[in-house]
Amino acid sequence: MFSSFKQRKPWASAFITFFLGPMLGMFYLGKATIGLLYIPLFIVVGLAPFILMHFGIIDVDPDNALTIVYYGFVSVGAIHAYIIAKRNASNVPDKWYARWYSLILVLYILPIVAALLFRAFLFEPFHIPSISMSPTVQLGDYLFAKKYAYFSHVPERGDVIVFKSPQNLSLTYIKRIVGMPGDAIQIKNGRLFINNAEITQQSTNSFRYIDDGNIILVPKYKESLPENLSYEIIRFGGNPECDDTEVIQVSTGNYFVLSDNRDRGMDSRFTEFGLIPEKNITGKAAMVMWNNQVKKFMFRKIQ
Repeated sequence: MFSSFKQRKPWASAFITFFLGPMLGMFYLGKATIGLLYIPLFIVVGLAPFILMHFGIIDVDPDNALTIVYYGFVSVGAIHAYIIAKRNASNVPDKWYARWYSLILVLYILPIVAALLFRAFLFEPFHIPSISMSPTVQLGDYLFAKKYAYFSHVPERGDVIVFKSPQNLSLTYIKRIVGMPGDAIQIKNGRLFINNAEITQQSTNSFRYIDDGNIILVPKYKESLPENLSYEIIRFGGNPECDDTEVIQVSTGNYFVLSDNRDRGMDSRFTEFGLIPEKNITGKAAMVMWNNQVKKFMFRKIQ
């Protein structure tokens, strides 16, 4: 079926296109230009429901929308492949990319290598399923982390990092670094102290927090680190377990991390979570692209 020395049967072409995708289907038919054109077309069609959701034109589940778009797209591609194969029934594709081993190369090897390189050295996508880093990163956010951020230098205080849990490497967390190796960290009455120096917290406006469908206004503060870096945190208050800790010494090669939602997140304040070894840090959170709760593009830089 995949030999380049046989005529392409319409139904076989449609079948291959539906299950392998329009690009590979067109390669199988010897129509590389058409196959490559399907790539930007798929991107446009795939983004369409998200653009419509962003502007409030439709309100659907993003996962369902992607499923419908995908199967609709490959169905149209299969019909297209059937028509091309029927019109060119007497022709035998003789292009190198129409051979079975070329399709395997394009379908499996190149995409896998490209994806691994992208995720290992450039950016890795993450979905946020909790509120522990609100208001900086919110429930339902889809973000990209820079994998290359720490190739040439170490993490810095204030960085929002993505890392593997020391207790379970299959779990990935996102938190903010506030303690560097050698620092003494303590939380007293909800305020952060670094090496006995209190970190400024300035009250700002409230943060709209949704709990079981109810909107709760939570006090929001601007916290300013010694490095002239400021960011916003939220505190519910009245939680002694979160508001007061002993002095914690940050050992060499480790970092102390906190949740920006100080009362709704596990972090280095708790012994069962602990300090984060530098080797466990996999990237620096860079940009929020989409939020699945409000169904809108964000394009929000994380700082």
